[in-house]
Amino acid sequence: MVNDKIYLLVIGNGFDLQCGLKTSFASYLNKVLETARKEIDDIDKTFSDLKQFNDIDLGVVSTDKNNKNYFIGQIRNHISIELYGKTTTNYFDSFYDNLKNFDKSFFKMYFIFLKFNNKESRNWADVEKELSTLITTGFFVDLFNTICIIKDAITNYSEDDIEKKIGSNKSVLIYVYLLINICGYKIKENSANYFINFLMGELNKFEHNLGTYIEDQINSKKEYYVSESNKLINKFNIVNDFNVLNFNYTNPFKYKDYNTKTVSNIHGNTDNPIIGVDTSAIKKASNDNVNDLNFNEFTKTYRIMSNTENHKDILPNPENIDTIYFYGHSLSHADYSYFQSIFDYYNLYDSKLNLVFYYSVYAPERESQIVNQDINNIWNLINEYGESMGNAKGKNLLHKLNLENRIKIKEVEI
Repeated sequence: MVNDKIYLLVIGNGFDLQCGLKTSFASYLNKVLETARKEIDDIDKTFSDLKQFNDIDLGVVSTDKNNKNYFIGQIRNHISIELYGKTTTNYFDSFYDNLKNFDKSFFKMYFIFLKFNNKESRNWADVEKELSTLITTGFFVDLFNTICIIKDAITNYSEDDIEKKIGSNKSVLIYVYLLINICGYKIKENSANYFINFLMGELNKFEHNLGTYIEDQINSKKEYYVSESNKLINKFNIVNDFNVLNFNYTNPFKYKDYNTKTVSNIHGNTDNPIIGVDTSAIKKASNDNVNDLNFNEFTKTYRIMSNTENHKDILPNPENIDTIYFYGHSLSHADYSYFQSIFDYYNLYDSKLNLVFYYSVYAPERESQIVNQDINNIWNLINEYGESMGNAKGKNLLHKLNLENRIKIKEVEI
C-alpha cells in the first residue's frame, strides 16, 4: 500500500455490461418477451387487442337499470370481464384464453403490455422509474379504489351508478382485470394491507425471475466475465485497499484476489435481488393518499432494512478515506438517497474527499453523447445534493469541488 488510506469504489450495471453480461432491465425484459412468445400462441394479437381496447371509446356502464344489474352480476360471479359491452367481452375472453396457462405475474404482464401500448414513448425497460411512476401518479391508488367499489358491488348489490363511481379510465380497468382474473387477487379479502402485500408478492415473483435470468447469464459466460472484469478492475489503478459498494446483483470480486476489504451488494444478489424506489417517491405519494395505503415496502431503504445482509462496514471511516471512485452507475434518481447519505457522512463540502467518475466510450460513434450524458448525470447529482443542504453553501458546491480539483471525470479505455 502507498499509504494507510482506504478508498471506496461504487459500481453499477455499466460494469457488468462492459464485461459482457446482458444484465440490464432492457435485456431481461426482452428475454421475458421472447419467452412469452413461446408460451402464448399469438402474443402480438393478445396484447395488441388490449391496446386496441384501450383506444376504443366505450361507455363503461349503461345507466339503464337492467344493464347495471347485469354488470354487477358479472362481477359477483367472477366472470372474466370488468366492463359491460360486447366488444370488451370479446377482447377479454380472447386475452384470458391466451394467458390462462401463462407463467404470469402482475409486473411481468404490465411491462409486456407497456411495450405494446407505449403511447408516451416511455422507456418501457426502466423498471424502477416505472414503479415510481405507478406510485407517485396515484395509479396504484386508483387500482385499489376501483377494487373497493367492485367489492362493495358484490357485497351490497349496490344500485348506485357504477359508471360514475368507477369512471372510464380504461387502463386502470385493464389492470384491475389482470389482478383479479389472471393473477388471482381475492376481492373478498381486499383491504389496504392485502392490496400492498399482494403487489409486493407480485414484485417478488418478478425479482426472482430477474435473479434467475442474471445467474444464467453468469453461468453461460463465466470464463469471459471473470477475465473481462479482472481487466476492468485493474484499469482503475486503485493501489490501496478499497471497499466496494456494488449496485449490481453480481460479484466479480469473488473470482480473483483483489485488495478489497469489504464488498457489499447493496441491492442483494441473484438469490435475492431488490427492485425499489427512492423514498422521495413515497413522500410524494403520501401527500395525496387518503386510503391508508403504505408504500414504504417499495422503497429500497425498507427492503435493505429487511434484508439479512449487514452493510454497516461498507463506508470507510471519514479520517481514513481519500477518494470515492464511480464506474458504470447511471446516478439515477432512484439511488439519490444513497449518495446523499454518503456525502453527508463524509461532510463533502468541508472535507478533502475526492470524487472520481470513470466512464468508457462503448460506442465510438456516440462518444460526444456518452460524455455529455455522464457530465449531466454528475451535474444533476451534485446540484441536487447541494440543494438538500438547505443553505448558501450548497448552491456553490459543484463550483467549490471544481475549484479545489476534487471532482474529476476520467475515461477508462476499453
